[in-house]
Amino acid sequence: MSGFPSVPPPKLSTFDVQSSTFDVRFLHFFLSPFLPFSISPFSFSKFQNFKISMPSLAFIPVRGGSKGIPGKNIRPMAGKPLVAWTLEAASACPEIDRVVVSTDSDEIAETVSQLSLPKVEIFRRAAETASDTASTESAMLEYAESHEFEFMVLIQATSPLLTAADLSGGINKFH
Repeated sequence: MSGFPSVPPPKLSTFDVQSSTFDVRFLHFFLSPFLPFSISPFSFSKFQNFKISMPSLAFIPVRGGSKGIPGKNIRPMAGKPLVAWTLEAASACPEIDRVVVSTDSDEIAETVSQLSLPKVEIFRRAAETASDTASTESAMLEYAESHEFEFMVLIQATSPLLTAADLSGGINKFH
């Protein structure tokens, strides 16, 4: 086999979660059987800084067991459920890829689904992270344990004056 150049094996451990970069050999090794084109092993050096960005998300915890004002998150405010205002702002923010509503309530999940907003998805949280004594951080950690994302923006459902521009400004200052 002296006529063939030596090609190093794919590096499978070069994925870096912090910078979301990886070696193209990783991509080639796993995707080449499915791609309509191929990446030559001799062109890998051109793509050393190839990046795949992970999704950014807005996380909106909306618990069903409010004691002070029962059902407050879905009560109408200026013609819409209270939670709709923050969902609309997050959905309209170009820096946010996904809007996650974390809830334990079927009624809240149904109300959010009926809004038919882009980017919005429901995450059914466990009873332990939806109790009166559970912290918002526990709900965030529950979600983070099973999902990948670049960053998470925490938005309270009770912030109806929040706008997409507010979110963009904050995210851009963070980056």
